[in-house]
Amino acid sequence: MNDLLIYLVDDDEDDRLLLRQAFRQHPALCQINEFIDGIELIKQLEQVPEGQYPNLILLDLNMPRIDGFDVLKIIKQRSDWHMIPVVILTTSDEQRDRQRSIELGADDYMVKPPSYSMLRSIIDRGIAIARQDAAENESSY
Repeated sequence: MNDLLIYLVDDDEDDRLLLRQAFRQHPALCQINEFIDGIELIKQLEQVPEGQYPNLILLDLNMPRIDGFDVLKIIKQRSDWHMIPVVILTTSDEQRDRQRSIELGADDYMVKPPSYSMLRSIIDRGIAIARQDAAENESSY
């Protein structure tokens, strides 16, 4: 299996740094592309040839210019993007945010952990979703 392609969308540089480090320590081979907001992500997705989409998008909710809810809505409404797995990774543990994310089509909802060691379990969950997507894409060719 080829490297997993993961898009990380978060305006917080410290959070992106921690996630990058956690992915590097994971045995799965991952290519991480980072975006500081949803506008950058949407622009990138518009340039990606069909069939070469990421295996996973990790999406923060609280970002400038366009929040994660609106980004999620855009992704899931586009017929060529709606199958891309999107996992919300946010500081919000509010039930209403979780519910709204799932209603908009998020594949999972994870609260950013308070410690680096707990981040590893989140990375494991994200990689499992990305691997499932990669396997489904391989079998469709």
